[in-house]
Amino acid sequence: MKALSSKSQSKLRAMVIGAAIAGLFISIDCRAAAGVEIGPDGYPAVAVSYGDLNLSTSEGVLTLYRRIAAAANQVCGGNPDPRDRHAVVWSRVCRQAAMARAVQAVGNPRLAALLTTRSGHG
Repeated sequence: MKALSSKSQSKLRAMVIGAAIAGLFISIDCRAAAGVEIGPDGYPAVAVSYGDLNLSTSEGVLTLYRRIAAAANQVCGGNPDPRDRHAVVWSRVCRQAAMARAVQAVGNPRLAALLTTRSGHG
């Protein structure tokens, strides 16, 4: 079997991401029934409170990270059937994007570093 060229791999990656984003918009109506609202940016959203946390401590940052991860899981539909490869990929892409948007919105460098470390990009 011939290996894909880097150009073909890029196109395939773009198609997967495009399909995931399209799936996100298709599934919005289903999520709204589950208590997930549409945020001002047009993406499904769940409020994550963190006023009770001290984000200058590792414990506070880790607790917020866990809350954001749980919210991303809720927004992205929970855990898909592992036999459904498309749903698994879509769920992973959705969670990564949701978590990145949430971490960016918080604007805490320690939280951003934790996301980078946990997502394997650090």
